[in-house]
Amino acid sequence: MPYTLKQDRRKQDPYIDKLLLTYIDLKDYINHLVCRREAAICFSLGRTIQTNGDLNYTISRILWSLFFRERRYHNAENLIGVILSVQHKLRREDFTKSLWCSVIYGIIVSCPVDILANAEQTLECIKLEMYTRHIRDYEDEKINTPENGDVNHEWPKRSKRSKKQKRVNVRKASARRKRLGSS
Repeated sequence: MPYTLKQDRRKQDPYIDKLLLTYIDLKDYINHLVCRREAAICFSLGRTIQTNGDLNYTISRILWSLFFRERRYHNAENLIGVILSVQHKLRREDFTKSLWCSVIYGIIVSCPVDILANAEQTLECIKLEMYTRHIRDYEDEKINTPENGDVNHEWPKRSKRSKKQKRVNVRKASARRKRLGSS
């Protein structure tokens, strides 16, 4: 849970709302890149962040809003992928160039240096919190539906053969041995 006072959240909320409303009707936001207007919003939002709790609140609010807009497992996977991609970018590794990766990365790099130094750990906390509070509930809900159900984790059982089938198999095996022994 992002521990940010409600009055402090009011600084970030207008910028978060602008970002979410900008892309609310954009179906293919995975392949959409951030333009200057959104980059300016990210920069302004990053400047309102004063603590790691503020950063946690900001990113959590964006990701949770996107998850609850379309509550599907595919969407949850994509959002966890966004967090992983930004973590890679912070480590100077490969980076998935998608809209929300760029937005979140833009917010983080606009933060003060001391917050930027702990951003990767903050992202890990956000990822764990999102899974624990929202995705796990969704998975439990789907497990309890008849059309989905849980993964079968039982060891497969051998089918029982009839006595007649066993006799046929024994005869075939002895015939095979005789052929191999006689050649």
